[in-house]
Parts: sequence; structure tokens; C-alpha cells
Amino acid sequence: MALKRGDHAAGQASLSSLAHIPMRVLHTEWSTGWGGQEIRILAEMKGLRARGVEFFLACRAGAKIGAAAERENFTVFEIPFRGSFHPPSIFRLKRLIHEHRIDIVNTHSGKDSWNGGLAAKLAGARFVRTRHLYFKPTPLQMLWINRRADFVVTTGESLREHMIRDSRVRPDHIVSIPTGQNPEVYDPRRYDRAAERARLGIPADAIAVGMLAMFRRVKGTNLYLQMAEQLAARYPQAVFLIAGDGPQSEEINQFIRDRGLGARILRVGYLPQTAPYLLALDIFVLPSLMEGLPQTLIQALMLERACVATDVGSVHELLNDNFLMIEPGSLQAVTEAVSRLLADRALTERLAGRARASVIERYGEQRMLDDMLEVYRRVMRGGSSRDH
Repeated sequence: MALKRGDHAAGQASLSSLAHIPMRVLHTEWSTGWGGQEIRILAEMKGLRARGVEFFLACRAGAKIGAAAERENFTVFEIPFRGSFHPPSIFRLKRLIHEHRIDIVNTHSGKDSWNGGLAAKLAGARFVRTRHLYFKPTPLQMLWINRRADFVVTTGESLREHMIRDSRVRPDHIVSIPTGQNPEVYDPRRYDRAAERARLGIPADAIAVGMLAMFRRVKGTNLYLQMAEQLAARYPQAVFLIAGDGPQSEEINQFIRDRGLGARILRVGYLPQTAPYLLALDIFVLPSLMEGLPQTLIQALMLERACVATDVGSVHELLNDNFLMIEPGSLQAVTEAVSRLLADRALTERLAGRARASVIERYGEQRMLDDMLEVYRRVMRGGSSRDH
């Protein structure tokens, strides 16, 4: 069942007989937060629903993705997912798969993957495992993925290679499908940049540096704040923004208050729409210690922003003389890179000018939807214990 990204022509004749069969897909997600992983799941559900696929979601009570899915009129089931092996969750999922005639279960985080994958197999549904981040697997995880997942999807080619090498996933049972972004939503001509800068409190003559993330240490928030503190003293024309929400919110606020940097580091809260904020920046910084293929970086590049990003996950797959890539976890590296852009306007403009064209084709949302639909059809062709 070999599948190469973008090879849409191959196998179309064999798939045509499945085109009229409505598929029912259940996504599972353990996380209660809201970040790139959850945004991708919902984007796929919305995009492929328009193509005739019926979607359901299983998540924990209070999960932000659950509320977002309900607002989009998807059916949402609350599942506790208490631990990697939680029989009540497994058998509740099994019943739901039977009751709603689910064809494919697509799992996303660790705990829901064990429970959702077992439930899929017990119920006779197909099991797709989507990996957004790389963690070195345990022997038991290798056994599970090898013998139980019908297909594995990763968000970057580097992650795919890790899974083949470290988890011993068969190369013909895994494909990289980067998270796509809507180029119309992330079109710099669509928004009033001056108005957004004014709304955010950015002075008209300032150089705006910013980051956008779920506030966790793995996102490099501490490095960003330390970098901003150092460069604020050297570049009076610079203003630093930090947008998002998460466990570190109060810690970030305290850092800014304790150092009297409220006028130089602007705290922006949760943003339901990221494009206007990113467009208001001159320089976007992604200082993460761990990533898959970060959506915010793709978004910033589509919006023609000069970017600095750490060499983690599949970030290097985006590199094409279009942003500065630096060593992860290094305050010196991120400080020097941002300082370089603050001091060299020509370089900033050159990177921004190259940015959109470098990602517009490969990382568009429609390509992601095309490739995910092809995975589902191929998995369906593999058969199921239930008739339609």
C-alpha cells in the first residue's frame, strides 16, 4: 500500500469505485488545549466534510477542540482517556464505533491512540495513527504501531524517517502530510496592517518582533523573553510581542512586571484569528525546543514576514533561503539572529520577499486535504470486518 506524497495520479482508477461510498471517520484527541495539533484536526474535518466525508470527534470533557467542533456542528463524544489503557474508554469507543458505523479511527495523542486504536481493532474499524511530534518510542510502542496501525501519517518527512528507523514502521504504511494553511486567509493583501498595529499598541515607527504559541516551556517562551529583555536595551525602536495562552501565562506576566518591561514587551492573549497579528509583525520568532512542522511558521511565511526559527522537528524542510534557522535552546543564537534582522533592514526585506512563494504550493490546505482523503480511501480499500 505504498503512498507517496503528491502522487495523486497513481491509483486513481482503483479508487474511483470507492468515490461514491460515504466514509465515516472518528478523530480522537486526549489534549484539552488548543494549538496546532487541534487546529489541524478541525481544519481536516471541515475541509473533508465538504467533500462528503462524515466526521465525529472523541475528546475529554472541557477540551477546547470539543467546543470548537460543536460550534461547527460536528458530533462530539466525551471520553475520559484516563491512562494509556483505560477499559471504560476503550469499550465506550467500541460501542460508539458500532452505533455510528465508523469506518476509520484517526488518533492523535498518546493516551487516545492506545485506547482509540484498541477500540478500532475490537470493533472492526480501520486504525490510522497521526503523529504530530517525535518521541523516541518504547519497545511496547514499537510493537503496537507495527502490528496494529493500518496506516501512519506524520506532519513532516523527518518525523516519517524517525518512525521508520526507530519505530520500525513499514515505509509503505507511512506518509508525511504537512499541515496545510489556507493561502487566502494568510494573504497579506487581505488585511489592514496599519490598523492592526494600532490595535495592538505598536508605535507607527517601531520594528515589531513577535512570537505566537501555546505557552509551554517546550515552545521556548523563556528564551524569547530573555532575548527580548536583552535586545530592548540595545534597540530602542524595537517592540516585542508575545501572543497565546497556556500554563506559563502568569509566569510570563510576572517576568514582564518584575523587570518593568510592560512598554517594551506587549502581552497579547489568545487569538482566534492569527493572520492579522502575524501581519502586524516585522519579525516572527519561533524559539521552540520541540516541534513537528510548525503551523505558525508556515503562516508567517505566507504572510511575507521575516522569520527566525529553531532547527527542530521538520523545520529544516521549510528552509529555502527564506528565513534564519538557528540552534535550539541557545539564548545566544536567538539573540544574535533577531539582532541581525533588527540591524539589517535589507536582509529583513529580502527574506520577507522570498517567504510566501517558498511555501504557497507545497503547504497549502487543499493539498493536505487531497492527501488525507487519499489515505482514507486507501485504508478503506484494505477492507473492514463490516459491510457498508
